Amino acid sequence: MPESLHREAFLTAAGCTVALYVKQLIVNFGLGGQRFKSGGRPPEDSKLGLPGATSFADQNSTPNYGTSPASTESGIIDAADKAKAKEEEKRWQRMVQNDLENLPLGFTLMWASLLCLTFGTYDETNFEVFMAGCGLHAVGRYGHSYCFAKALQPWRTIFFALSQIGMLILAVILVVAADSVKNMPV
Repeated sequence: MPESLHREAFLTAAGCTVALYVKQLIVNFGLGGQRFKSGGRPPEDSKLGLPGATSFADQNSTPNYGTSPASTESGIIDAADKAKAKEEEKRWQRMVQNDLENLPLGFTLMWASLLCLTFGTYDETNFEVFMAGCGLHAVGRYGHSYCFAKALQPWRTIFFALSQIGMLILAVILVVAADSVKNMPV
């Protein structure tokens, strides 16, 4: 087996894993920022001294977990601003949930298929298709999150579909490569 292609496959999987981890961090921190804006932070966060973290203290120290947005400097909160802040928080919550539903399966397919490729009968095409599947999944997830944050349709759905196609490719490679491991002489 050509060592360079095997190395490229591992570097592709490692690069996509790290890139998707960083993307997940960005989305998680984005949700945290939205919770500051909407007043959805827990009471203990008021000790951080950050803008928006004191919303509970400003409301008789009763935790509201987002039922009231953070106070403005003037102390007046417009109902439209409150609704907008809650809408944005919910958008970011859905982005985090979507990552939790898709990233673990994508990582599992990526690394399990690479493991089977490594120990199965060598086929250069399978390695190349594997790397394409990894890239498609990673690009699809980044695009999906960006389009979700910016409320861009139909692009959000297109990027989600690209990510799913990437995972489907990885699933097919997993089955093909696993079959070649099963048939190896012991």
